[in-house]
Amino acid sequence: MWYNFFRENTIRIVYTLLFLIGGALITWSILLMIYTRPDPSFYQTTSGYIRRSDQIAPDQYRVRVEHTLPNGNSVSGEAVLSADSPPLMGEEVLIHYNPYTPTELAVKELPPIQYPVLIFFGIMAGGLGFRFFIKTIFRNAKIDFICENGKKISPSKVLIEERVIRLFRFVRIPVLILHCTLVRPWNDDQLEFYSDPYPLNKREKLDLQSVRVFFIPQDPRRYYIHVGTIFDSSA
Repeated sequence: MWYNFFRENTIRIVYTLLFLIGGALITWSILLMIYTRPDPSFYQTTSGYIRRSDQIAPDQYRVRVEHTLPNGNSVSGEAVLSADSPPLMGEEVLIHYNPYTPTELAVKELPPIQYPVLIFFGIMAGGLGFRFFIKTIFRNAKIDFICENGKKISPSKVLIEERVIRLFRFVRIPVLILHCTLVRPWNDDQLEFYSDPYPLNKREKLDLQSVRVFFIPQDPRRYYIHVGTIFDSSA
């Protein structure tokens, strides 16, 4: 629907970037999943807060943290935290603990984002890129089929109509539509063809003399409208 707004190379770049973004987000989520996975001896994960911090090495701190058990009781314990900067009092951290001895625990910095969120957005980005890719492939295949096997005609009349289309039901976008009419006097009827929308700024650039319609005579609903611009008026 929006192919007349962008060049095909631009669309290819867009869905390639979406693929890469989706892959990067999924990879990041896997790394975070590994980072947040507890050690075998500490197989419960929660979050807690730092109550005391003492530096014991350049990038290591012995911290006392407090966390809440599933039954609502609060417990505290000490562990070594590796961090680039001194942890702050009350800072939230990731805790792995043994539910049988919850005071025995391991502490890590809380990841900047939860990995399920990354997985969700990674799938969304990759899925959107895949959709653009498939739609582009099928659209090009459809155009090639119609142009190779259909009938090419010059329409009897070409009009530019202004319309408003909705995006997500609440965004209204004014566009241009080419309305092509083919009058067939030998059987006293006419065929109507409508192009995909064009942006309003292309009104003066469209060369209506170059408009050609390719359609399948057995099924006129399958058609493709080719139109050049005043800079490229190929017939």
